[in-house]
This record gives sequence, structure tokens and C-alpha cells, in this order.
Amino acid sequence: ADARLMIAAVDCVWSAVVPCEANVARLVERDGVTLLLNCLAAAPFTPRAHLLSCLADLLIDPAAEEQADGWRTPDGRTCAKLFA
Repeated sequence: ADARLMIAAVDCVWSAVVPCEANVARLVERDGVTLLLNCLAAAPFTPRAHLLSCLADLLIDPAAEEQADGWRTPDGRTCAKLFA
């Protein structure tokens, strides 16, 4: 049930935020990329592909990419490590 909820939430972000530059800017201002990466780092297997796809589309935006570049897990993993 938790995985389905996460997939639904990511789907909402993907369809309502990613296509609109103004919404992406608001998401970045509110550390949304960081929060999505935190979710990805802790997510079970099932929603990971959905999260990765959403983030890949989101990171086309330079400000979102910059926020992702500065992100680290508590054990030091980077965004690139999560995508690998």
C-alpha cells in the first residue's frame, strides 16, 4: 500500500509540476528535488523506477540539476550514485 501511495504522489508531481517551468521553479525553491531524492534513497524497489523517471525529466531544468548536484545521503552517496 505504501508503494502505491508513493507511485501516485510521484505521478502527481510528474504530471502537474514537471511540464511547467514555473511549477518546477517553485518545487526547487521549496527543496522539492532534495525531498524527491530523499524518497528515492529510502524507497522500496517497486516505486524506484517511477521516481527515477520523474527525476530524470525534472533534472532537465538547470536549477533542479544544481539542487541535485549538492544532495548527499547521510552516508555520503550522491545523486549520480542513486541513478547508477
